[in-house]
Amino acid sequence: MKKTRSVGAFTLVEVAASLGIFAFCVIGILGLMPVALDSFRASMDLSIKTRIIQTLRARLVDLPYSTLPATKAYAFDEEGVDVDESAYPSRYQVAAKIVKLTALPGASLTSVATVKIEITNEVTQAVISDHFHLPDNGF
Repeated sequence: MKKTRSVGAFTLVEVAASLGIFAFCVIGILGLMPVALDSFRASMDLSIKTRIIQTLRARLVDLPYSTLPATKAYAFDEEGVDVDESAYPSRYQVAAKIVKLTALPGASLTSVATVKIEITNEVTQAVISDHFHLPDNGF
């Protein structure tokens, strides 16, 4: 009597079905990639914008209030770090402009300057506008 040996293998139908399921899942995941990349890009732009505003505010608050420049241009690299444009290529050009001085009643804080900024991405030519306020620092 001959013994038949059972071999543990997948049939062609099982392999084709598993490849179809795998391809369906991969196509779904690849469809989400553009959305994920757009979200990542928007997150990076917001982070860099915040860093640029913090840098400008810190730089301008250190100046004597009476000598604040009416308009000034700044350059930043791809990480939002202030750079000297002649030495390093810049990714963002920032124009800061004092648009309004507001007199405030009160004891120590006498006025506030509103600074409008426009951040231009040199690669995409996208322009982001924002503003912040500078208090009179007393010197």
